[in-house]
Amino acid sequence: MRIAYVIPAWPPVPSQPFVVNEMVEVQAAGHELVVVPLSRAVDEGVRHGTFARLRPAHVLPAPLVDLRTLLLALATTAATRCVRWARSWACTARLAATAGRTCGSPP
Repeated sequence: MRIAYVIPAWPPVPSQPFVVNEMVEVQAAGHELVVVPLSRAVDEGVRHGTFARLRPAHVLPAPLVDLRTLLLALATTAATRCVRWARSWACTARLAATAGRTCGSPP
């Protein structure tokens, strides 16, 4: 079975021995490991012995999202939210006008 781990950084930082131990055991059980790092770590040189036994089949490139993609996603989300807000406001104003009262007035 192929199992993917999404981890904060590759190579794993020394504060992640639990995750590394788990990945080594899953690997020892015969499963194929795929590592998906969110960023590239600075190699600190200090490693637990288990880190040397970690041999993933694939390590996807880090980072998977660059600044351009992030800004595009934020702009798209802001535009769609803005359109939704405007539609909701227009609908509320229309309903208030047809009911002969303003928004916020008691029913």
